[in-house]
Amino acid sequence: KAGKSLTKVMQNPVGTALMLQLNPAMAAAKAQVKVYNTAGQQVLNAKYAKELNVSALAPGMYLARVSDGTLTETVKFIKK
Repeated sequence: KAGKSLTKVMQNPVGTALMLQLNPAMAAAKAQVKVYNTAGQQVLNAKYAKELNVSALAPGMYLARVSDGTLTETVKFIKK
């Protein structure tokens, strides 16, 4: 499905942990998650895990870009 992200945020708004359901076509072992604030600044760069600690982020809207080197998807989430 072109243009539609298959990666999903499991709980939105997010508290201390960002929980992602990865697109089944992505290789979880290779996946990287980069989180950007609304100004476009990268605020987090981590290896994919079912739960990512985002407690250090300020409340607001963020974009999480998930990539395994072949596929890249972007999802929005709100940090409360």
